[in-house]
Amino acid sequence: MKLKSNLYKALEGINITIFSLILATLVTTVLSPFILSQRTIYRYLLTNSSLTICSSITFIILPYLLEKKRNGSVLEGFSRERFCFRALLGTLLGLPIAFSWILSFIVQYQTFPTLVNIGSIAGFEVKLTGSFISTYTMFELINQGMVSISEEILWRGVLQVKLQKGIGRMKGYLFTTLLFALAHFFSTEYTVVQALMEALLGGFIVGYLYIKTKTLTAPIFAHFTGNIIERIATLFLKF
Repeated sequence: MKLKSNLYKALEGINITIFSLILATLVTTVLSPFILSQRTIYRYLLTNSSLTICSSITFIILPYLLEKKRNGSVLEGFSRERFCFRALLGTLLGLPIAFSWILSFIVQYQTFPTLVNIGSIAGFEVKLTGSFISTYTMFELINQGMVSISEEILWRGVLQVKLQKGIGRMKGYLFTTLLFALAHFFSTEYTVVQALMEALLGGFIVGYLYIKTKTLTAPIFAHFTGNIIERIATLFLKF
């Protein structure tokens, strides 16, 4: 009962998290048919990137910064101290996240990936020329940068902080990680195997980085590294 009471108390005041998640999900769901209806891959990439930037800034990053300014003692986040070290640490620990993504496909399809020179993105078949790869990489650097920042603000910068203060550091860390994996479980972009192997492992890694460094720098770089490798590898690997 005490844990349940503390959990309810910890969840009080995280309306920013719940509201942002619901609003961002609704906007993405409503606009997804429009994004997928684009006639060329370049229009699709541009539209998708624009939505990612606008929704991340409007519904997550800006509300977080405003709340942090209003009550900075509650929301911990970024620090310039040892920034390069934490960025490098996050980048290195993002590699196992990317590897777990590839491993999840091997487990799911029970086959090893093969290299291709014709990629498939959102139903578009594209020839993997140097020009397209550089354009795609540029868009994904922007997309995954915004996704990594906004998701880490929500999950670690707000939710994990609140839960750790309410029900204890380890319990808050584990609960946040499970919720993070569960959210990916319901995502249309993830299968059950991917959610269990990649999202759960990724949640453990970035959550632990936040506990040890007490800033979002390392978690963001780990999240970004895992995501960007996955997105680019998607072009070249076929399972």
